[in-house]
Amino acid sequence: MLALLDPQDGQSCLEPAAGDGRFVDALLATQKDLHITAVELSPTAASQLLRRYASASAVRVLETDFLTLSSDLFQEIDLFDRVVANPPYGGWQDYPKRALLKARFPDLYVRETYGLFLARGLRRLTAGGRLVFIVPETFLYLHL
Repeated sequence: MLALLDPQDGQSCLEPAAGDGRFVDALLATQKDLHITAVELSPTAASQLLRRYASASAVRVLETDFLTLSSDLFQEIDLFDRVVANPPYGGWQDYPKRALLKARFPDLYVRETYGLFLARGLRRLTAGGRLVFIVPETFLYLHL
């Protein structure tokens, strides 16, 4: 995936579902001058990421929901040269959150989270940027 992402020196990279930081580690291992933002919803995982990358000045960790990210943490004008993720699949959303997501993404099927991550990730790309996601095969033929 990193070969497809092809990060270059000076670029900004986003991992919107950082989990245990595997993509962040892979980006750091390139030894390129990157500016990495890792977003993680789970307080436990985000806390571990904050500790893990405390001394890595190139990494910014945000504990928040990428799909409903508040503008005080992540400006709507923030764009990234590269976006990489293995987004959550089939995550059940409670009805209030589903309504919020439907308002934010009116043309998308909000019950399947990976599609929302993909749409929001694409919106965060700079012109000429690159997004690399792991998606299930159903993405190729799911009409929703």
